Amino acid sequence: MVARYTKIEGWPESPQSLKSGKSRPWQISVNVLYISLTCLFFVYAGLVAHSDQSPKTDLVPKLHTASRYGPTVFPVLYTFIAGSAIRSFALWRLQEGAKIGFLDLILGSTSLGNAVATQFERQFMHLIVLSTCILGIWLFSPLGGQATLRIREYKDIPIVLQQEIGYLDLSRASFPLGMKMGDYGAVFDNINTAFLASLASPQAIKDGQQDTWANIKVPMIEGMPGYISSGDNSSGWISLPDHIPNAQYSSLIGIPTANIPDTGITSFTMETSYWTIQCPELMYAKDYDDEYWVNKTTLPTFSGTSQSPVSNLAVNDGSSAQGVRSVWGWILSVTSNDDLKKRCESKPGEDVPLRRIFYRSENVGSDSDPNPTAVNCSLATTYVEVSVQCTGWECKLDRIRKSQNSVNRRANAWTTLDPCPEDDFEQMSSQFLSHLVEAADYQRHRSGMPGVLQNYIQSPAAPFTTDNYEMDLTNVGNTTFSLRLAQLLNSYWAAVYGYSITFEGRPKKFPNITSYGFYAHDPFTYVDGEYTRADTRFVYNRGWMAVLIISTSIMFAAGIAKLLLDLNIWIPDLLMNVSTLLRGNGYNCPSLPYGGSTLEDSERSRHLRDRMVRFGNILTEDGHAGELGIGEAVEAEGMVTKVKGDMKYW
Repeated sequence: MVARYTKIEGWPESPQSLKSGKSRPWQISVNVLYISLTCLFFVYAGLVAHSDQSPKTDLVPKLHTASRYGPTVFPVLYTFIAGSAIRSFALWRLQEGAKIGFLDLILGSTSLGNAVATQFERQFMHLIVLSTCILGIWLFSPLGGQATLRIREYKDIPIVLQQEIGYLDLSRASFPLGMKMGDYGAVFDNINTAFLASLASPQAIKDGQQDTWANIKVPMIEGMPGYISSGDNSSGWISLPDHIPNAQYSSLIGIPTANIPDTGITSFTMETSYWTIQCPELMYAKDYDDEYWVNKTTLPTFSGTSQSPVSNLAVNDGSSAQGVRSVWGWILSVTSNDDLKKRCESKPGEDVPLRRIFYRSENVGSDSDPNPTAVNCSLATTYVEVSVQCTGWECKLDRIRKSQNSVNRRANAWTTLDPCPEDDFEQMSSQFLSHLVEAADYQRHRSGMPGVLQNYIQSPAAPFTTDNYEMDLTNVGNTTFSLRLAQLLNSYWAAVYGYSITFEGRPKKFPNITSYGFYAHDPFTYVDGEYTRADTRFVYNRGWMAVLIISTSIMFAAGIAKLLLDLNIWIPDLLMNVSTLLRGNGYNCPSLPYGGSTLEDSERSRHLRDRMVRFGNILTEDGHAGELGIGEAVEAEGMVTKVKGDMKYW
């Protein structure tokens, strides 16, 4: 006969009162801990949003480290909180009374795997809305974990900064004091080297927007398509392509600049100027040969074998000539004192007489005319403003226009070769032209053969050729002759005014060059440019941020819901395990003591841990169909035997 009501230590022997959630402080503490841990992910999301666009310093590395643990920590915590909340909801509904199908669905969905298996195995089609909500809740468990990692990104963000750019300002240049010195050796070693090196540069450099030393070259605006010399559109910007086809650069030596960063994109504008030459009369001009000058001046016919400076040569018409004469010909700059005074006292836009440039060179070759090439030209200044775009140290012009700045300027007819009273140096033209010829034709002027100047005018790609025994410069045409002669004069003037600065390349800053005594004033101008660099910044992904906020909100709501539900649950905390299934099953478990229904499942499980139970056949009379159920095994003096394949069961 089976024993009944076996005494178990700790089992209540008298009726007990039910406990509410308020009587379980440990449970409240756990719920508060869950909610607090959930808030950490809100804090994490807030710090990520706060660090948006931040560089990889300070807080960003810590967030980067924290994000690596998110895919592991978030799903675990989500499972604890959401699973516990679903179980608490089921117990509360069980306490209030609910349909078995509803309870089975809820209790079978306390984890992501169980939720999916429950949907497919039990097919709760009549609870489709509830099933969808449960699956949606669990879907945010892995998504939230991934969001903690994928929310962070690093992108190259363009950062725009102000950058002070310095450049050699030819638009306000004056004749250097160094050109007036008696000892020119060290000065003109630099100047002549830069000039000759620019003539010898490869054609790709001559055609490019930077010279050999990365100085910025400026094209002549007069040759730009769309240029209008006067009228309302004369001040408009002219856009320039990256590669200017058939560019007519004013000088082979560019404008030195300073403080351009070697990375990023730098943009700025600068004012500059260059000389323009117009030579409408290009001919075999008998009127411009030596006899013409002998008749107009007191200088006897030139017969030397080397070059000779011409300074303040009086002309019968009241003008004076300055320049240089050589066996191959001469270059003279001619003006009258009245015209010079008008240019020095002029204002921008005034129409005043231009300085004249007379050029003559012998023609050589078997078929050449014995008369020389003689040219009567005029010299003027063009002021332009250019917009520069640099990618690192690779600079290009993207726009050009006539300068809008007329402050402290004279008419375009004035050039730096015009000695005004403040300059106190009348031999500007003579010095400049003499040194130009000395630099270019030092080895050639003695023989009378074509030199570098003549070679460049005839063929800019080969100015140093030594086998050019035939030359007639009238064949190039007056427009081309004017352009190339202007390039020669501008290049040498750029070498003169650039002095040693030409070779600096891309310095961080210009030296205090005024202390050299070469310049009359500081030759540099500084402008505010715009420097754009790509900076790696921490940014958050808006989509994954939304996923993280939604996931954390669900987890937070689950924590709050669990806390509130637990406070309103009066039935014992059911684990929904075997100890739960044995409740009220005294018939199948005859050895269990009476009562104990108020015990928590955790307590019941602990007390009953050594009891042997079975899901099998409840003992019936022989020859009758059995009934399946759970209870104590018959070997433990219970009522349940093992199932048999040859038996039938109710």
